Amino acid sequence: MGQGKPLLALGEILSDLPSKITPEVKELESWCAQVAKNTAKCADLGRHHYQQICCLVATICRYAEESQLANCEDLAKLDLTRPADITRLMKSSLFDTVPSLTRENMNFLANRCQINSAEITQLLKHSAQCLGKGKMAAENIKAIGITARYLALYICIEAAYLSDKQSNFNNLAKTITETIDRLDEQFKSMTDILVEGEFLLQQLTHEARV
Repeated sequence: MGQGKPLLALGEILSDLPSKITPEVKELESWCAQVAKNTAKCADLGRHHYQQICCLVATICRYAEESQLANCEDLAKLDLTRPADITRLMKSSLFDTVPSLTRENMNFLANRCQINSAEITQLLKHSAQCLGKGKMAAENIKAIGITARYLALYICIEAAYLSDKQSNFNNLAKTITETIDRLDEQFKSMTDILVEGEFLLQQLTHEARV
């Protein structure tokens, strides 16, 4: 009497797991979607930044005298993805020979470059934060998988006390375990990617800081 009641309880717990996984999966998807949006915006800003910087450099080459260009080694070392280095470029004596209207236009372009660069940096920082939160969601999903693995073990233990249908429950436990094994491999790969992505974005924001 009462045989199989523990299995019934385990089955109820097992049936509740999908409802716990779904919110975590949706959260993970939302963070990854935000990273994709940020990446697309960064690419667009980067393209404009490159075009504007090329315009500034081309204008310098057009108006600067040959003797000035021969002494611009310091400017060649500037990192024009950094707002501070763009400011140093615009303060260079190479601009002394540039007409006032052209200089105004160049100052406008330089200002746009600085704004773009700062916005790219903020987007990269936000993306790194999103990946960090996505990593937490992935860990929560993995924890639910661990629970399912333990449930499969308990099902095998309880099934051993049944007089019949034992093989059915053993097969169920085996299926659960094999499914969790596959998910563990996929989540390990995904978590590795999230960790690496977060690290690379942090490195990029470090390199891009003012």
